[in-house]
Formats: sequence, structure tokens, C-alpha cells
Amino acid sequence: MIEHLSIGMSVTRRELLGGAGAVLLAGCLSADAADTDCETEIETEERTLVDEGKTVTAGSSFTWPLDLEDDVRIAVDVRTIDGARPTLEVENPDGDTILETDPDGRLEREFRADGDGRYYVTLENTALLNAGTWDVRLVALVDYEVENCD
Repeated sequence: MIEHLSIGMSVTRRELLGGAGAVLLAGCLSADAADTDCETEIETEERTLVDEGKTVTAGSSFTWPLDLEDDVRIAVDVRTIDGARPTLEVENPDGDTILETDPDGRLEREFRADGDGRYYVTLENTALLNAGTWDVRLVALVDYEVENCD
């Protein structure tokens, strides 16, 4: 029997950055801006979407649908605690597979949304006899620029 878990999550740049939008707009707007040393830095905002242990039976799979905006990155980290090793597959809103792995005891991968829409992250136990436990983390990452002026 194949188990299937579906959890809907939405990730937008506005949700992740919160008040950081004001920092982006503030910048060096003074008349003296040309006379000061300004430096642009890239900062990354993180939001943990999933952080849980999963008990998996032989042949089971888990799917997380993620509503993402263009350019949001998702870090996937899966550790096999006991037993079966997972495979990972990520589908974009068009149904195309954009990331796929072989079974592995430790999966550390990252993908970037190439457009707005619903992406599907699926972990599957392809073993027909082995059950096990996985530690699963999905983290949304958004890069933004911050301008620092002296």
C-alpha cells in the first residue's frame, strides 16, 4: 500500500522578507550619497517549511505541494535515521521533473523556482521490503540586497 501525504504551503517574497522591503527602498537616498561609500550586500532570509521525522513503510511516498514565487530557492535535507533510503523528485508547475535523485541515505539538494506556481516535492521509498525513518527538512531561501552606506 502506498501512503501519500499532501501539505499545502505558500511562500512569497513578501512573507519571507517581512519588513525588509523598507530596507531595500531606503538605500542611500541623501543628497550626499555620491560622497559616501555605499556597499551592496546580499542577505538570505530563511523560513523552515517542514522539519519532522517520517516513518516510512515499503513503497510509501510523501508529497509536499509548495506555492512558490519566481526565484525562491528551496533547500531539501533528508537523513535516513533507520532503514530505507529515499529518492527525491521535484516537479515544476508544468509537470516537468526539475530535480531527481537515486536512493541515498543523505540527500542535500537545492532547487530554484523558475516561475510562480505550485511545485511538488516528493520523497519515495522505492524499496519493496524495507521500512525506515527519515528526518526531513524543507527550507525556503530568498536572497535580497541591502545597501549599507557610511
